[in-house]
Amino acid sequence: INNGMKNVTGAKTLSNHDIIELVSKKNTYYFLYKKEYIGACIIEGDYIDTFVIQSKYQHQGLGSMCMSKLLYKCNKDMKVICASDNHKAIAFYEKIGFKFNKVFSSWYEVK
Repeated sequence: INNGMKNVTGAKTLSNHDIIELVSKKNTYYFLYKKEYIGACIIEGDYIDTFVIQSKYQHQGLGSMCMSKLLYKCNKDMKVICASDNHKAIAFYEKIGFKFNKVFSSWYEVK
């Protein structure tokens, strides 16, 4: 989570305790590729709160594959929370079909 969020404005580095507390309270999914963790996702209600893929696995189609499997598993219309200045993530979400809905301060809700 920390690795995937390191270039996002406003994101803070989480301690191991913070991460354990965060993932224990919400639906958390981990993505494996060739027996290695490549990313994670945290869902709260019908929102994807956090979706990260390690940088060395980006631009290989793995993020799209993980998101596709996640949306299939959740079997519902999900929304994504995304920082409004995280242009890389915005381009990714748009590419896979999410549409901008509204802005919360410096964060977008995409649906």
